[in-house]
Amino acid sequence: MNEKPPRGNGTVCKFISVKIKENATSHRIKIYNNRKVWAVSIEDVEWITVELMDNTDEIDTVAKKVNNLEQKLKETDSTTNINTITTNIKRELEILQEELKVMHHGRQFNITPERRIVEATVQPS
Repeated sequence: MNEKPPRGNGTVCKFISVKIKENATSHRIKIYNNRKVWAVSIEDVEWITVELMDNTDEIDTVAKKVNNLEQKLKETDSTTNINTITTNIKRELEILQEELKVMHHGRQFNITPERRIVEATVQPS
């Protein structure tokens, strides 16, 4: 496991996106659960982007601040019409949301497909 990040270590990730090769020959529509879905062979995938699921303490702290500010904004909107308080809360909320977005983006990485050959020996019973 010399790769960064290492492969196959049981790390839980969330799928973000897929980069398909320019001239993908297997790109077609398939039906799954009565829905049309674009499908492609792994041979035509350049990489997939995933994000680590386990948040750091710093991300959890900023997310709690965002939730608290959103709640405060709802309470302020419903009880008063003080524009300066609402504007300050909105500005602070936007800053924290952008910071949270940057933190999450820093936990994303690309995985390129690899071809593996598996051999198994079976003995009759």
